[in-house]
Amino acid sequence: MGRYIVKRVAQSVIVLLIVTLLIFLVMHSIPGNPIRLYLGDGATTEQIEYYTEVFGFDQPVLVQYVKWLRGIVTGEWGRSICFATDITTLLPDRIVATLSVTIPSLVISVILGVLLGIIAAVKRNGWIDSLVSGCANIGMATPAFWLAILFVYILALKCKLLPVQGYTPLTEDFTLGVRKLVMPVLVLSLGSIAYYARQTRSAMLEVINQDFIRTARSKGLKERTIMLVHALHNALIPLVTVLGMSIGNLLGGTVLVEQVFCIPGIGSLLLTAILNVDYILVQDIILIMSLFALGSNLIVDILYGYIDPRIRVK
Repeated sequence: MGRYIVKRVAQSVIVLLIVTLLIFLVMHSIPGNPIRLYLGDGATTEQIEYYTEVFGFDQPVLVQYVKWLRGIVTGEWGRSICFATDITTLLPDRIVATLSVTIPSLVISVILGVLLGIIAAVKRNGWIDSLVSGCANIGMATPAFWLAILFVYILALKCKLLPVQGYTPLTEDFTLGVRKLVMPVLVLSLGSIAYYARQTRSAMLEVINQDFIRTARSKGLKERTIMLVHALHNALIPLVTVLGMSIGNLLGGTVLVEQVFCIPGIGSLLLTAILNVDYILVQDIILIMSLFALGSNLIVDILYGYIDPRIRVK
């Protein structure tokens, strides 16, 4: 198992290096001068040349890439052009705000999605199965931005149950912070719940028709034990795969959700950086998102090895 983990970690590091290179090249191929945008139309040539040198944009692309990587390793993530401050001072609070939405969304999605998928598989071809499958199809087909607007209109404007938008750190006011997170968490969760329910149902249906399940029933085991212990354990591989993919999808979905609900998270920061062609800030944010995605995939690979020992030798 140790050799298997080392191999997967090495692969993740190689992928991360490739991702950093692609991020850097793509950002520097975008037309537009971030220094000119930052200084405005009234900037003189001397000012543009001075700040271009200050931010290091006058150096060769390869030199800029190496300096950026070295700064990432040493903790010097550069300076934002549009915010005129060190990026390391911008990121912590933004990451916390984003995780305040994504972590509850992930937990709710996994628990409810897997539970509904198991129920639909056990009650297959019945009205419960039809109801869960129908709701899952609707949930996957519903655009997140429309759902967000609908929640704001019904829950905030009409019923006045929740604040319209905004973000309050849980450490400042826990009750108000939770109330402001309800709608963003629901918007991110519903699509993932539907996806988990469908995948769980499909995985469970493949397993419960196999011989070892019939053998377990013939031994007189309770149906709950058969489903939760024997069937679910053998259906975990595709479910774990979905888990790894959904983390990346949740991070991508926060960009839209944070804009709609005015949450000062990493997604809204990324959009601001893109609109201002803030190269360094965009690179750092996408790198953070890539780290989360690669980290989740690494955890998924390790879980594969624990769930099915045969995978370790591949």
